[in-house]
Amino acid sequence: MAELLSAQDNFPDVALAERVRGGDNEAFSLLSERYKGLIASIAAKYSAYGFDKGDFLQEGLLGLLWACKYFSPDKS
Repeated sequence: MAELLSAQDNFPDVALAERVRGGDNEAFSLLSERYKGLIASIAAKYSAYGFDKGDFLQEGLLGLLWACKYFSPDKS
């Protein structure tokens, strides 16, 4: 798996999103690692007392998965 991920590390986001649409879980793992910091930073802005910050991070990752599943490079 590590060899495959390092080979995919040079793939552009568009190519990885297309692979995610095709069911490639490793491509999603790589994309989520690339954007985990950004998602965490945005999620931190919405954190509030009494709420688990991890829940907001998970919602952000679900948003990334949704974006990959419905991404179409042919549309603007």
